[in-house]
Amino acid sequence: MSSNDRDNHKLLEQVRTGVDARAPIKACIYAGPGTGKTTFAASIRDALLIDTEGGSDHVNGQKIRVKTKQEFDQLLEELLTQDHAFKTVVIDTIDWLQQLVFDDIAKSAGVKNVQRIEFGRGTADAQAVIAGYLNKLQRLIDNRTNVVLLAHSMRARVNDNPDHQEIDRHQLKLQVNDKGVGVGPMVTEWVDYLLYCSYDDQFYAEGKGASKKTRAAESQDRVMYSVGHTNWMAKARRAIPSKIEMSWSALAKAHMNAAKTQEK
Repeated sequence: MSSNDRDNHKLLEQVRTGVDARAPIKACIYAGPGTGKTTFAASIRDALLIDTEGGSDHVNGQKIRVKTKQEFDQLLEELLTQDHAFKTVVIDTIDWLQQLVFDDIAKSAGVKNVQRIEFGRGTADAQAVIAGYLNKLQRLIDNRTNVVLLAHSMRARVNDNPDHQEIDRHQLKLQVNDKGVGVGPMVTEWVDYLLYCSYDDQFYAEGKGASKKTRAAESQDRVMYSVGHTNWMAKARRAIPSKIEMSWSALAKAHMNAAKTQEK
């Protein structure tokens, strides 16, 4: 048997069937300002909150403020190479981490921002850096550590519907070019869950005919959507409910229940 055959044999021995019910959660949870993203993260037991934007002073929990790309690089390397008790790593937020990368690349190039670097090389370099981060975060996942990326949302004009009508849609506040390539699509593809968070407002019609209006019954309850909609991007690789309470316990339970259902 050749060395290649032996290597292939070893890989074939790793083939498995079924659903890994214990697989870690790999999620990006995004929403507008003031929705409770950081509070959500602080509720996760045995989690490390990596604060890239300076917004964690109001919450309890284990957290660390990261102010530069170099500090994030060092912290990520320590998480990969040193023993620790964290079961979940949260980045709050991925869009502010992107800005740290932009700032570092711009500084190295001697310009004020990456857009001033010719031929789009600045944003391309940033994409490569963040792709490297995702690869390292995958190593944490492979070591049975949950990874949660928090992000802000932004409204973008899209026309990807059958009638090509332009509509506003919430999506990640991450770099993407006019060809649909960038950090945003890369993160969207990488995660198992892309969850859009909002208040659970209920809408109803009032009046008739020309005077008919849509009203909103505002709610203080916050929810996460796992299925894409005309108004927001979302996805889930496991069949969790399309709308769940915005809490770690609700997500963890849905994640586990979906695995059990898929095993049947």
